[in-house]
Amino acid sequence: MSEVKRFSKTENKFIEIDCLHIKIKTRSRKWYLRIFYHLLYVTVVNSWLLHKRKIAQKHKTRDHVEKPMTLAAFKEDLAISLWKVGQSTSTKGRPSNTIENALIQKSKKPNASKPPNHDLRMDRIDHWPIDTPTRSRCKMPGCKGYTWQACEKCQVALCTGKGKTCFKKYHTT
Repeated sequence: MSEVKRFSKTENKFIEIDCLHIKIKTRSRKWYLRIFYHLLYVTVVNSWLLHKRKIAQKHKTRDHVEKPMTLAAFKEDLAISLWKVGQSTSTKGRPSNTIENALIQKSKKPNASKPPNHDLRMDRIDHWPIDTPTRSRCKMPGCKGYTWQACEKCQVALCTGKGKTCFKKYHTT
């Protein structure tokens, strides 16, 4: 709580009133929009706290140590996931300059791409193996094979075919 000065018509002067401290910096003349943004922010923070709790529970059951995401990284991941909802990666024509292209250009290796986030990878929608013009190493951890196939949505090279289960494992585990 903090005190702010507001003009009172009844007293015809400025008076000090109590005001809640809101973390959302979005300004609006409509009071209900500020409440909406505040509730949206609270929802994001609560989901991030659930993420941290889930990671902490995994630590108790496994030897594998995974660090929870920072709030900023969680917000970025959430924004990219929401941005990609309902989009298909199959495009015709010249690719546009998007956030994905900017992320790929920032990476250390010139030809490296950022792997898709966990939610996109596990959504089980529109993941189809397609043929690629170049042969690449399979991106499934633990697999050392080469493949001419990739996931249409994720754009990740994965082994498919007789005796190869990398494609299915990548999208289910």
